[in-house]
Amino acid sequence: VDRRSDVFSFGILLYHMCTGELPFTGQSQVSAMAKILETPHASPRLKNTDIPPELERIIDKCLQKRPEDRYQDTRDLVVDLRNLRRQVDSGVTGAISVITGQTSRLEVSRKSQFFRRHTVLLGLSALAVVVLAASLGYYLLPSQPSAILAGTNNLAILGFENKTGDSELDWLETGLPEILLTDLSQNQQIPIVSQQRILDCLPIERKNTYTHEDCVTAARTLGASRLLSGSFFKLGEKIRIDARLEDIATGRIIMGEKVVGDDPFVLVDSLTSKIAASLDLGETQAVAAFVSSPEAFKQYHLGMELFWQASYDQAVGKFNEALAIDSTFALPYMRIGMANAFQGRQAEAVRYFQLAKQYEDRLPVRERSLLDAYADTWGTVDFDDAFTKMKSLLRNYPEDGEIRTIYALFVDVFQRDSVVAFAHLDTVLMTYPTYPFAIDCYAGLYEAHGNYDRAVELIEMLQAVIPDALGPQQQLVRLYDRLGRRDEAIAMAEKLLKKFPDDPAPLYRLISLSIRKRDFAAAHRYVEMLRKQKPDDAYNLRDCYYYLSNLAVWEGKFKQSMDDCFAALEQARATGDSTLVSRELDRVATYYQLFDVPDSAFVYAMKSYELAAPIERVDRVVSMISIDTSYSATARPMFRKSLDDFKAHVPREFWSIADRIEPLFEANAKADTTAIIEVYRALIEERGELQSLGNVRELGVNLVLFGEYAEGRNTLERFLSGQHETTSGWYYPYILYLTGIANEALGNEQEAIENFREMLGYWSNPEIELKEIKDARLRLARLTS
Repeated sequence: VDRRSDVFSFGILLYHMCTGELPFTGQSQVSAMAKILETPHASPRLKNTDIPPELERIIDKCLQKRPEDRYQDTRDLVVDLRNLRRQVDSGVTGAISVITGQTSRLEVSRKSQFFRRHTVLLGLSALAVVVLAASLGYYLLPSQPSAILAGTNNLAILGFENKTGDSELDWLETGLPEILLTDLSQNQQIPIVSQQRILDCLPIERKNTYTHEDCVTAARTLGASRLLSGSFFKLGEKIRIDARLEDIATGRIIMGEKVVGDDPFVLVDSLTSKIAASLDLGETQAVAAFVSSPEAFKQYHLGMELFWQASYDQAVGKFNEALAIDSTFALPYMRIGMANAFQGRQAEAVRYFQLAKQYEDRLPVRERSLLDAYADTWGTVDFDDAFTKMKSLLRNYPEDGEIRTIYALFVDVFQRDSVVAFAHLDTVLMTYPTYPFAIDCYAGLYEAHGNYDRAVELIEMLQAVIPDALGPQQQLVRLYDRLGRRDEAIAMAEKLLKKFPDDPAPLYRLISLSIRKRDFAAAHRYVEMLRKQKPDDAYNLRDCYYYLSNLAVWEGKFKQSMDDCFAALEQARATGDSTLVSRELDRVATYYQLFDVPDSAFVYAMKSYELAAPIERVDRVVSMISIDTSYSATARPMFRKSLDDFKAHVPREFWSIADRIEPLFEANAKADTTAIIEVYRALIEERGELQSLGNVRELGVNLVLFGEYAEGRNTLERFLSGQHETTSGWYYPYILYLTGIANEALGNEQEAIENFREMLGYWSNPEIELKEIKDARLRLARLTS
């Protein structure tokens, strides 16, 4: 938010003054917000032909989506408006026809009349901008939603109160509204306000003590004109559901129904039909069309509560219970696929997405479209198609929190537009202020862009929303680590380990934190605990060997590290996950290169390339050439094909990064360090430092090796302490070595001595005498003699 935000607001004001209409409108706050974010405004001259072309250009420039495309300073805007005013006063607007190159006298006259009519309004513009900004400030406060014009049939759905005395049926309090929402939303003729949106409008302190009147008030502010509520009872073995549909404005009961039966689905479908008839809607799809058993839906419903809390293992347990009851229920398959994708288990994700697709014809339209987009994202890894499908989904479901949150992440990653990504998440949280997924992603974006304090604030807020969930507490551990609050991070991770003894997440953090504290014995203990958690899980064992290999490097046990590397590779193969196998092969190649065995390094790099996902092959070819430039002629056609494959799988906005990789390939092929440095600088400028720390590290390495000691040292030191301190057993000592060389060349002898001593402290008795170790010893002896 800066002066360019005011320029946008001023553009809205000008558009309204000139056309009598707002440039972005919708049935609700969220749909209007969606148009602001995504939809170009209609040309002002289509609304009012008297508008001069130059004024249209000014309005268009104010209303550009990207802040950098607007006026950067209001003074420039004032200059353009004054110039236009002088043209009008002189009778010449400069509105030259593109086709004839001549100005119509009638057009000039009409433009002058237009400006005379609006002179007073233009003079009030500064005040109007202030008022508009103040209005937006109130409009965006999630805790006090402004009222929306109610539509004729806009429907709010409240929870159903459990009056059975049976706690096993508590899930129906939220499950029944969800089933009704699923049934009615297929019609798409009316906006539906969910129970969660209503509860999010209530003050936090009232959420457990709210009254029916509180909910009616909240539903009214959200634009609802009808409110559905009810309760359910037990009659022997049967269930009775009482439901009523009331008119919010008058309090009049439009529909009152009692349905009795054994199957909640049949009862809800019956209610849905009656509600649709009351609102003059057409046919609706029954939830029983995509799940055959209420118990299966119950387990899925409970699983989703855990899923949005990032408790993936527990959620998967519930989804599997649902599938044990109904093996044709597509939604649990899809969510298990997502849980595996979020945990980096690509092959498992693909398998479950394929299982979901076998039964997708039974899914409602929204869920089927989501499955299609998610399968492209995490299954076929076709980000371009996935992005296109998510755009389409967002147009069809502008108020859907899940869709808009995922779309925001896509915008940040592929369009590299964090401003728009944050705006989408703001829109979600304006609608669903306590939606865990959106808050989690919001914090993740702040973290990715280096604002760790703000990320902590958001995760602490999320922790208040879901206090018993592991996800937020685990994220706080990571953020405390980032901020250097490592003792707090360790204490919190140890508490989480006691509270969640079967979850690997706390152990991952404790291993990393132990390395930062240089307590390698503790790190080994935690790895052994990780191994015992799931001793037969290939993914888990691969992680264990990964950590053991890294710890062996820290301790100079280079041969042991290679053995552990190969053990991790075997476990990766056992998963059947070709992407994971490719990454482990690449790591073996990297270690062989570091240990100065280039022939073996190249062989494994080639194997890694053959199994890599299309979007990863470009990196693999560049790695191969960095190992052995003699293969450049052979590798060049491989690189070209990999580049084409990469572009085929990512949105066009991402191509510029791929285009910068080509000069890197050529620079490596020629072993041209100067060119390599320039390419890394360009990549960092393109993506930003925080999004390309690997490139920053490689830039620093090459700067020192090329003799640019001051810049190289300053670049590399960020990886030795602070927020970006590396836990790699190879890179930390190697960066110490290079920093020592730089300090020695710059005359900082004491700093160089400290660098070399610390490096050799880790590698004091190495299994392999690396050339860097030999050189560090010689330099240290010379500096201390």
